[in-house]
Amino acid sequence: MDYLIVLIIYYFIGSIPFAIIFSKIFDTKNPLKMGSKNPGATNMWRIGSKKSAVFTFIFDFMKGFLTLFISNKLFGSIFYDLVIFIIIGHCFSIFIKFKGGKGVAAFLGILLFLQVKLFLIAVTVWSLVFAIKKTSSIAALICIVATLISNILLFHSEIFSINLICILVFLMHYQNIYRIITSNEKKIS
Repeated sequence: MDYLIVLIIYYFIGSIPFAIIFSKIFDTKNPLKMGSKNPGATNMWRIGSKKSAVFTFIFDFMKGFLTLFISNKLFGSIFYDLVIFIIIGHCFSIFIKFKGGKGVAAFLGILLFLQVKLFLIAVTVWSLVFAIKKTSSIAALICIVATLISNILLFHSEIFSINLICILVFLMHYQNIYRIITSNEKKIS
């Protein structure tokens, strides 16, 4: 019974669309109608709401981290094989007609809770790539691949759900991948 309850909780917490919430709190543009139409921190930044972008990133990150922390306290387990439902909720939110973000911030929050060393690898790779390319999606994609490879090679997929999350978050960037291939992906200014 705990299993089903945790799955539902993970999905619903993952579904909270913080970009939409903060666009309303700070009276900024609706990210579903502007820019990439993606309710994530990068699009919030691009459409000119830096404050909303920062809050969106922090709350999406904490969505991943705190959900696992609270689950561990309440149930004595984090239910490793259900962790992906936080990301599924984030990417396919019931609150915004099954649209959502790409899952990077929530993914990083999950990583921090599950495997600090992988989190440090991911953040370092993202930061280095972003410093060079100034493109969030390229940094995210390379960060995800580096995390997946590191999890397999260094940690022998000890936490297999991390591999599944990497694959899902990577696939959520399919439009970015197309724009990268066609040299149309926008940099962050």
